[in-house]
Amino acid sequence: MSTNTEKRMKKNILDSFMELLYKKSFSTITVNDICQQALIHRSSFYRYYEDKYQLLEQVINIMGEEVQQKVLESQGQYENISEVVIDYVEQHNTLVANVIRKGDVTNIIDKLSKLCGEMIYENAKNRNDPISLKVKNSNHPKVISELYGNMILVLIKKWINREGHINRQNLVDILDEIVQK
Repeated sequence: MSTNTEKRMKKNILDSFMELLYKKSFSTITVNDICQQALIHRSSFYRYYEDKYQLLEQVINIMGEEVQQKVLESQGQYENISEVVIDYVEQHNTLVANVIRKGDVTNIIDKLSKLCGEMIYENAKNRNDPISLKVKNSNHPKVISELYGNMILVLIKKWINREGHINRQNLVDILDEIVQK
């Protein structure tokens, strides 16, 4: 059972890490940077986290929970889940960009992709948008969900990195085209 001190320390470290992610790419952030931002000693960091990747995993989970909450709150507001994800990315562009910036490690993308696929799979149970219908009608819904998650993530990465001059409407159109085929 965590004490209040442990909870406060973890929150301080997490908040400091998030602040850094709004300023610079994950690959350039060091444990020393996190400790300086949190005003703690390195030993305090390592008491709660193995490394910055474990902390990043927590951030990715928080981002996923926030998107999931937006999906639940948006029943009927959006045509499909991809629009919710796109809106989230627009609202948190710097954070998302610094997590998936070009040159960062692929396991970050893998974790985000898995999370996106799980979200699509879970939301397909209660929705009737085109992606959800494809997932529901598939003999392999988890695989299809993960594939759609990968596609969405690849497109968002291209959008964030300004590859191919993709704007928000292009992104929605491309995703709609993929779903329709």
